[in-house]
Amino acid sequence: MRGRWLIAAVLCCSLAAVGCGGDDSSKAKDDNKASGDTTTTAAGGTGGEDSSTTLPPPETVPDDDFTKVVEDINARVEAAGADPCKVLEAFGSSAPTPANAAQTEQAVNVIAQVLVKLADSSPPEAAAAAETVRTTAKSLPEQAASVGFDPEKVNTLPGLSSPEFGAAIGTIQTAAKCGAPTGG
Repeated sequence: MRGRWLIAAVLCCSLAAVGCGGDDSSKAKDDNKASGDTTTTAAGGTGGEDSSTTLPPPETVPDDDFTKVVEDINARVEAAGADPCKVLEAFGSSAPTPANAAQTEQAVNVIAQVLVKLADSSPPEAAAAAETVRTTAKSLPEQAASVGFDPEKVNTLPGLSSPEFGAAIGTIQTAAKCGAPTGG
């Protein structure tokens, strides 16, 4: 299912880790139920199910447009400096779903870079969590290459979906006193 791709996984982990499910999420779910829109949720289901996070429906774009999105994410994350909250915020925007291996490779690489930057900028009290995030990030490109950057197969790789990774993101956010990522 194309709606389950890596950037969504990172966002789900980071959003779920801080327990954001307040009024905005409930309103989004209600709005989606009313409009009949189908959305992917943090639990991997579709809109209308009980979940703490509702994501917009995935979209695919041509390769050139995908590259522009990746470049924009890189620029925003670089501009965030060494503040882990700003790194997550810069990364926390919607992005198109990779439609092919080339786009998946770009997505995997940008996610790995963002996660390393997040780990590097984490507070000292989150050092163990930062190492978990760093290790996951550094393994992603090789794992994705092992399945030919197939958008469907990349979603089944261990790491981003592990409870340890989600907990590590949450630990970093808590130690840095971050709220939920809002995008930009």
